[in-house]
Amino acid sequence: MATVKFIAKRILYAAFGLFALSVFMFTISRILPGDPARMALGPRAPEWVVEQLREQLHLNDPIFKQYIIWLRDAVRGDFGESLYTRRPVMEDIKEFLPATTQLVMLAALIQISFGILLGIIAGRRRNSWIDNVTRVFAYIGVATPAFAVAILLLLLFGFVFDLLPTTGQLSMGMARPPVVTNMVLLDSLIAGNFPAFFDNLKHMILPAFSVCLAGMAQLTRITRVTIGENLRKEYIFASRGFGVPEWRIAFKYLLKPSLIPPVSLLGMQIGALFSNAFLVELVFNWPGFSRYGVNVMLRKDLNAITAVALVMGVIYITMNLLVDLGVGALDPRVRLGERNA
Repeated sequence: MATVKFIAKRILYAAFGLFALSVFMFTISRILPGDPARMALGPRAPEWVVEQLREQLHLNDPIFKQYIIWLRDAVRGDFGESLYTRRPVMEDIKEFLPATTQLVMLAALIQISFGILLGIIAGRRRNSWIDNVTRVFAYIGVATPAFAVAILLLLLFGFVFDLLPTTGQLSMGMARPPVVTNMVLLDSLIAGNFPAFFDNLKHMILPAFSVCLAGMAQLTRITRVTIGENLRKEYIFASRGFGVPEWRIAFKYLLKPSLIPPVSLLGMQIGALFSNAFLVELVFNWPGFSRYGVNVMLRKDLNAITAVALVMGVIYITMNLLVDLGVGALDPRVRLGERNA
């Protein structure tokens, strides 16, 4: 019963957060300086055409009524027409979001695997040369913006050493597999097109590392600290005193409590991967949702802006919900409401 109550409460918090985000982003998009209709049509458009677009976008209605109309349509999956692409925003989301999703999935895999592994190694060998190198890497990774990492990797591996492709999803002349999921990596596997699979994977390496480096460094630092702290706990010394094998201590008694802080951090970090992709996709000319978001913001495309913000909010809130459930599974005190026990 306590577990059901815990899950229901987290879902309720997530729904309220999403509603609050929709209100905030819609309001901000409507009160920004400038006439969205005039900006969309350009300075030479006749006034009657601009006024017609204002009516179409309900810009002459009170902002509360605008929100109700927008929310009613959004619940049905209708975000209106993009003034940037001149087609329904939902079609843009279906086309561009999968490319960013597959990039973020690879980045998250790299981040979690290397971040936790390096943190465990550094935590178990504190003040060794491995620990010192790992700490330097973590400090540099946290302090360096994702777009700066992207530019550096592009110049280094794309032009100086010419080891990896730097733009797009596939090489020139490589046929795109039939569209099933709009994820080239997955579609190529479904079609059995392994040359396209490996070519797309090579195109993803540089942007994925650029997106995840900061999060990987932060995850390494948190894991290192928690491993080091738990190694000094009395139950670890007691286990060693009773002759419990070191591998059993590490995997059964040390790893699980040490993963709680890193897992708690993952919700924000995986959401941040989508945010980091905004500029990284521009650097590598990756045709994804984040680059689409930058373009619609520059053109003040209201329908697309609110949709992009809402999708990003759904991603953040969903990831935090999953992380809350994951932490509850790792630490029963959380789901039983015994944080201070």
